[in-house]
Amino acid sequence: MELNRALSSIRRWWWLILAGTVLATVSGFIVARMQPPIYEAKATVMVGRSIENPNPSSNDLFLSQQLAQTYVEIASRRPVQEATIAALGIGGLPPYRVALVPDTQLLEIKIGDSDPQRAMAIANELANQLIKLSPNTQGKGIQDRREFLTQEVQDLENNINATRARVQELKDQLDGMFSAKEISDTNNQINALEAKLFAYQSSYADLVSILEGGANSLELIEPAVLPMEPISSNAARNVLVVASLGLALTLMAAFLLDYLEDTFKSPDEIRSALRLPTLGAVLKHPGGKSVAKLVATSHPDSPATESYRLLAANIQFAAENSLKSLLIASAGPDEGKTFTAAHLGLAMAYQGLRVVLLDTDLRRPTIHQIFDVPNTMGLTTALLRERPELEGFLQNTNVPGLRLLTSGPSSTNPARLIGSERFTHLLDDLKHLADIVVLDSPPVLAVADATILSRQVDGVVLVVDAANTRRRGAVRAVEMLDHAGATLLGVAFNRISLQTNPIYGYSYRYTSTEGSAEETAQQSPKDRRRWLPDTISRR
Repeated sequence: MELNRALSSIRRWWWLILAGTVLATVSGFIVARMQPPIYEAKATVMVGRSIENPNPSSNDLFLSQQLAQTYVEIASRRPVQEATIAALGIGGLPPYRVALVPDTQLLEIKIGDSDPQRAMAIANELANQLIKLSPNTQGKGIQDRREFLTQEVQDLENNINATRARVQELKDQLDGMFSAKEISDTNNQINALEAKLFAYQSSYADLVSILEGGANSLELIEPAVLPMEPISSNAARNVLVVASLGLALTLMAAFLLDYLEDTFKSPDEIRSALRLPTLGAVLKHPGGKSVAKLVATSHPDSPATESYRLLAANIQFAAENSLKSLLIASAGPDEGKTFTAAHLGLAMAYQGLRVVLLDTDLRRPTIHQIFDVPNTMGLTTALLRERPELEGFLQNTNVPGLRLLTSGPSSTNPARLIGSERFTHLLDDLKHLADIVVLDSPPVLAVADATILSRQVDGVVLVVDAANTRRRGAVRAVEMLDHAGATLLGVAFNRISLQTNPIYGYSYRYTSTEGSAEETAQQSPKDRRRWLPDTISRR
């Protein structure tokens, strides 16, 4: 049910959804075309020098990777940015990315800019400023210190080599010694030299580590080069994303509009809200809301006319052929109850039934206007007599079998007349003169007339207009009719659109569609049945 309602909303607001999607797509395309091409430059920095060590330890690698993650954060901070801006003399930096190559000690600095020269310069300068923050490049006289340390390392290498040679020489001399004292003195010398050798080696290792920078050092291993081709702008993807966003927003707007509009869109909604079946759906007809002419006579082969015929048949089936009086009601005004009552009378007369169409809307009578007959005499004048001869008040129409009892002159107290015993007797007399009496009533929520009438008829059909009937009003009308003890047969879904209810748009086959409505009206009841749709004729 929810899926059907969603599809109904899409069908109803398809133009809004299409317009929103097209507008978003065109806007995204224009914006994408206006964007300049972007060139990307990349500089790569290595953290630590463990790669130069033939036997690096796992601890060295882990420490370098942890330091690399720290330098990623430092490269995005204000000190590095301000130093880069000052060094290049530019007004600001374009967006850039600094990322750690997974499972390595490498940092990648990527710059995207519309100027390839500027992108290359900024990438290299960011790397340079980041390297300047590392310990191996800080302080004054760093070059002098490195030269001094290099000399110290060279001296330590010489001392280590000389000490090793002296230790080996003393060990060789031990083989030719026999004196205990001489052997003891030589061993003491060897021990002292080995201790000195160990000290030399420790100092050497420390100095080499300082010269190489250790784990906490940075080196530019791949400077940025001038990019020759712009990177892919992902224009197609961006346009697709914007189009999808436009589609999603317009779909949400369509669903919201349907939710806020408190009218019925489908028979499923009617069944859910009113707990009543939909006996028929009346399509919008060429006459619109006008009551100047009947669509059944002006457009006898139209889908709207056919929907009235099917509604009439379904009403009779719902009442199981025990229907002698039928009240057509609606919750409010301008929902099509009078027009529906008139067309039901026509449809039933075309089926060969004797029909009396009774106008009980004594406040705003309309039946006489639809059929273009006088209203000088009618229901109100008939009720002034004790047992009137109704044949003198009934008016014939150009459709055999259909007669009218109009409202007559206006009354000061319509509800009292309709609720009187005389009206009950009059309705009983009409039932003897016709196979069915169709009553047009005032709106249920406007006055009490409809609820009074609903107790005196065999069945009530509630007209629900797809554009005008509000859910709360329809629910309240059903509650009032139920409280009055009315027999509610179902709902006539009026003036629906094929856009929102396409299921009612299929066409019927007719056994005979030739001739005008006036010609059809002159046919016998047997011939008139041929004018009905196959679906009704078979039943």
